[in-house]
Amino acid sequence: MLLPTPGPGPDAAVAFVRAHLTDLCSDQPAASPAVRGGQTAADVALGGLDLAGYAAQRNQVLPVERRGATRLSPYIRYGLIDLPTVWSAASDAPPRDRTKFRDELAWQEYARHVYARLGRRMSTALRAAPARPSGSWDNPWPRDMRCVDACLDELETDGWLVNQTRMWMSSQWTVRALGGVDQR
Repeated sequence: MLLPTPGPGPDAAVAFVRAHLTDLCSDQPAASPAVRGGQTAADVALGGLDLAGYAAQRNQVLPVERRGATRLSPYIRYGLIDLPTVWSAASDAPPRDRTKFRDELAWQEYARHVYARLGRRMSTALRAAPARPSGSWDNPWPRDMRCVDACLDELETDGWLVNQTRMWMSSQWTVRALGGVDQR
C-alpha cells in the first residue's frame, strides 16, 4: 500500500500521522521543536555543519546552549545523509575537531558491520556477560531521579538526545534497570 506524501512543514506531517498512522502512536502526534524531518532539512543541517570546538564540547550536556552536538544523527540514522557524505563535509574542520568527529563516524560504520554480521545476536554478550544486580527496578524510568526526568522530558519533547544523555539512558536501561525485566 502506498501512503500519500505529506505536504511541506511540520503541521502537514503531524496531520499526516494523525490521518494515517494513529494506530502506531501511544499519544498525540506532535512535531519536534528541535528536529525537522525530510531531505531538505537534512541537507540544510549538513550545509550548516560547523565542527569548530566539537572535540572539546561534544559531551557537553548542560547548559544546552554550550552543547557541541552536530544534530546530524537523526538524518544519518534514517538514511537521509550517508556516512561518506558526512565524512567529506568534515574535511575543512579544524584538525582536532575533524579527527574526533570522524572517529565517531568510524564507530558508527563499525557498529553497522557488527550488526550486519550478528543481527539480533547483538543482544547477547559477545564475550563475557557483564555483572548484573540481583533484581530489576519496578520502574526503569524513575521520574524522581532528576537526570532521568530531564532526559525523558527532552526525548518526549524533541524526539532526540545528545550522545552523552543517550549513553546514560542506555546504561540506565540495560545495566541498572535490566531492560525493565525482572531477572529474579
